Amino acid sequence: MTQEDRYTYDEQWDAFICAYGKTLSLRRETTEIVQGRPVTTNWYRCEDCTNCPHRSACCQAKDLAKPKEFMLKKTFWKMRAVSLENITTEHSIYLRMCRSIQVEEAFGLLKNDFGFRRFLTRGKANIRTELFFLALAYDLKKLWMKRENGRLKTHLSEITVA
Repeated sequence: MTQEDRYTYDEQWDAFICAYGKTLSLRRETTEIVQGRPVTTNWYRCEDCTNCPHRSACCQAKDLAKPKEFMLKKTFWKMRAVSLENITTEHSIYLRMCRSIQVEEAFGLLKNDFGFRRFLTRGKANIRTELFFLALAYDLKKLWMKRENGRLKTHLSEITVA
């Protein structure tokens, strides 16, 4: 659970409300360019945390006079919401399920059927070559099994064109 998930957000006032009913209002907002994209950072601070029974749970400051304050990257918050929306669609759940099955099968086949436990060579170029041969052997076995079972032109998931 992130810091901003502990509080309820009030869109009208652009503020968070803690469990005790105190308002953490916007104190400062900055925008900077990070990797070519604008990133907006907001700092929220409670007006007064004295005599709050929840202060020890939400504020780690040792100074009792210092109010609760936290930083929130609004750009990240928006991107996280878009990402959550993208991965919770019915199609994306199906694709993630298929991917997990395919990856587990590949590693299981390499370890059990091929008896692969470690690379036999040293050096990046040699390991890349050895991994290439393993992948080639895996793909050939997969193609052979599809041909034997009459599934050459079938796909597990639907083909989409970008």
